[in-house]
Amino acid sequence: MSLDEPASIDISMDPTTLKNNFLPSSMGLTPRDKNESEMTLVSPTPVSGIKQDETTERQLKIIKNIDILKYLINSLAGKDKFVKIIKCLLELFQQWVLNPARIAQDKNNLRALLLSNPLVWKNLLIHPVKFVRVMTLAVLTNISSNVAFSTAHLSTFRYMLRFGSSPFKMYQLYEKLKSTNRKNYQQVWFNEESLQETLDLYYTIFDEIDLLFKLKLISSKRNPKFYNFVTRNETISWQYDIILSWKQNWVQLQSLQREIIQLQVQLKIKSNSLNLSTQYHNNESEIGKQLLNDLQINEKWSLLKRETNAKLQELNEKKQIVYLDLTRLTFDLLANSTDLFNIKTPRGTYTALSLCSGAVGMIKLWKNARKTLST
Repeated sequence: MSLDEPASIDISMDPTTLKNNFLPSSMGLTPRDKNESEMTLVSPTPVSGIKQDETTERQLKIIKNIDILKYLINSLAGKDKFVKIIKCLLELFQQWVLNPARIAQDKNNLRALLLSNPLVWKNLLIHPVKFVRVMTLAVLTNISSNVAFSTAHLSTFRYMLRFGSSPFKMYQLYEKLKSTNRKNYQQVWFNEESLQETLDLYYTIFDEIDLLFKLKLISSKRNPKFYNFVTRNETISWQYDIILSWKQNWVQLQSLQREIIQLQVQLKIKSNSLNLSTQYHNNESEIGKQLLNDLQINEKWSLLKRETNAKLQELNEKKQIVYLDLTRLTFDLLANSTDLFNIKTPRGTYTALSLCSGAVGMIKLWKNARKTLST
């Protein structure tokens, strides 16, 4: 058979022999799995098995979510976020549904109605609409007082979760002061870490003093000026802490975006180099040989691509967490600004912003807990 004549293929030849004899080895083809290469008739009975597998996967997902919920409830941060969300929901229910001003007005009107007519009870029985209104008002009044009681104690519980860290933060700053001298004071104190530690201590001190007022260990009625001083400084310190945290997360976001772009560019360059090397595959020039020797396009490229994609996925997950932090801090900043600058807002604005902050914070904790439990 001459070189110009096409090769004849025996159709009765074994597929493996056919592949080895006629397919080029440079294509790097690998035999498919048996399940991929063979077609079999499936009877209707295994369908229930497929549904059972889907149900099992769904059950595993529910169990995993329960494990995440248990993990968050057992953590201080998770308890704080759960209590914050419940407290905000109760406050919104009280402010928007159980309007105290409207309940008080209706209560006064009905009291005047009862006192003005001695036969009013008979009228109430004759007119069931008025009777339902009286009973509803009594129930709402009771619910409103219970909700106010619950929200006050939930707020105290959140303060108690944060209580007790000020002595340790004071000791940490004391140790830093002891290690400070004329030569290193700028290096020790003139940095963002020291600023963060100082603001944390500033906020913690007034936050814990505020708890003493809530526990009635210090009377706000007997010390109104001191109470106003404490609450004012607590609001100011929290504002500083929010702004600094927002700045830190913004810097971290820019760093992550730069790193992601660098990896994407590197992956694109190496992909183009791989395409170039395949063009020079049959070229005997020095450039073609050098590209083939440097890249080793078969195994090293696929391994490098997998590692780069895994790194990109990890960076994107970190970027999502930073976005959640920035969103949460933005809601906190807006809510705290209404108190700091005495901004007149519609009823429930502060509570609604706090609820949004708590919900975003819970999403962040949920993602971190899922990642922690999966490793």
